[in-house]
Amino acid sequence: MQLDEVRTLFGYDTWATAKILDQAEHLTAEQYVAPVGANGQNIGQVLAHMLIARHLWRVRFETGETALAIAPDDFPTLAAFRAGWEREQTAFDAYLATLDDAALGQPVRFTRRGGSHAFTLWHLLMQLITHGTQHRAELAEWLTGFGHSPGDLDFFLYIAAPR
Repeated sequence: MQLDEVRTLFGYDTWATAKILDQAEHLTAEQYVAPVGANGQNIGQVLAHMLIARHLWRVRFETGETALAIAPDDFPTLAAFRAGWEREQTAFDAYLATLDDAALGQPVRFTRRGGSHAFTLWHLLMQLITHGTQHRAELAEWLTGFGHSPGDLDFFLYIAAPR
């Protein structure tokens, strides 16, 4: 994988997440926290999970440590989530700017649950993309149930759109 391809994938991730958030703006406060998932999760919790995962992996990439400076309770509203997402997006973009093609093939070493791990960077970056895709699909279903479909989130539509 090359850095331009990684940047394209994260551009898509940003675009698709923005479509979700634009529709989430139409939710009432009650809908934002209403249990809708099979395990009782709500839209706010899944959004917070996505943000925390992005933050966690960026910190691992940068430091090798599994450390969180944010928690689910930091995002009780969509406005709080958007502010946190924008901060993390800026930090993640800054991290991506430090990379080159060679870095993508290097191992990322980190500790997790007492164990040491090493995985190729581009594999972990792809994990973030697929993780976001999974949760956006859930969110899209729930938003549609509330009458606020984000529309098609296909990668093809992102790359076909004029920029």
